[in-house]
Amino acid sequence: MIGLEMLFQTKLEPSELLFGTGIIDEVVVDTDEVVAEKLAKHNVNGWDYEKAIEAIKQARQRAEHISYDLWLYYSITYFDEQELETYDIFSAATLLTSIITGWYGGFGSELYDKERKIEQRWRFLENRLIEMGCEATTIAKIAIEFLTDQYKKPREYFDKFKEPSAIY
Repeated sequence: MIGLEMLFQTKLEPSELLFGTGIIDEVVVDTDEVVAEKLAKHNVNGWDYEKAIEAIKQARQRAEHISYDLWLYYSITYFDEQELETYDIFSAATLLTSIITGWYGGFGSELYDKERKIEQRWRFLENRLIEMGCEATTIAKIAIEFLTDQYKKPREYFDKFKEPSAIY
């Protein structure tokens, strides 16, 4: 699976797309601090606030080449603020990170039925958006809204979709 950044040969900034903040240093620093608080709250990698802020700084330095970590950290924060269940926060964050960067790690859709079904639905929509000539930023914004909407649905909603092909 190829991510939007690779497909469109661009870099997408998570603070801008998820929180509407630009890349002005003091704004990004403020946003990074909020992200560090959420990562510490969820005990990501066993980090406290200081370790989380250091991880974000390192991820931001690597983001020019590989933005997976930065997108994952920001996505966890975004989906936490959408008041999803804890399991869904991490599932949605991993899936959005995969959509943007093309890198996939963490939950693994073969282990989580709801995630797999949401991903199948997204790939269908994503292909239509690409066919229509939408830009990477537009597709990313739609992905964020789509995932937020889908993950807010109860698990029972997805029970009617027995096989991924049945959701089209």
